[in-house]
Amino acid sequence: MPEAILGPLVYYSIDPDRIWPSGAGLTVLTPFVRAREEFRSITPVDTMTGCAMLLPAQAWTMLGGSDPAFFMYYEDFDLTLRAKAQGIRTCIVPNPELRVWHHVSGSFRQAAAWRKHELMTESSLIFIRRHYSGVNKAICFVLCALHLGLTVVLNLPALPSPGRLWNAIRRGLSR
Repeated sequence: MPEAILGPLVYYSIDPDRIWPSGAGLTVLTPFVRAREEFRSITPVDTMTGCAMLLPAQAWTMLGGSDPAFFMYYEDFDLTLRAKAQGIRTCIVPNPELRVWHHVSGSFRQAAAWRKHELMTESSLIFIRRHYSGVNKAICFVLCALHLGLTVVLNLPALPSPGRLWNAIRRGLSR
């Protein structure tokens, strides 16, 4: 498969037998929920996690690499969807001899947790604006607002800086 983007199954580093969401089809839930599917054979997907991905240099160059508008999060999904639009397949290639472990936002512990949510909000809004249209885009924006509200409630009493959160929303809607 020399022309395809390929990726292995990815596992949680703290639970090495539990699969990290490695790839999936594009739905209105993609920006919010990631399916943890244990692929048993080579499977085409729309989006793939960037934890481990192999793609031809020619494809990387043609696509212009990862879009710098995505400072963090969703750059991998954006890349694979742009590749699909150019006719480049993306596939999960499970291999029991290849184990990739994800450390799950290890940089964003404790005090930096809200920074993670700000970046996630900004990037999800950019992703939604670029890859959805019509009713699906409206549904995604509503789900994004609900997701952000739920995130605030679940993280009480710790609250984000309203200014930083607003700036993340503003950047996500304008990039």
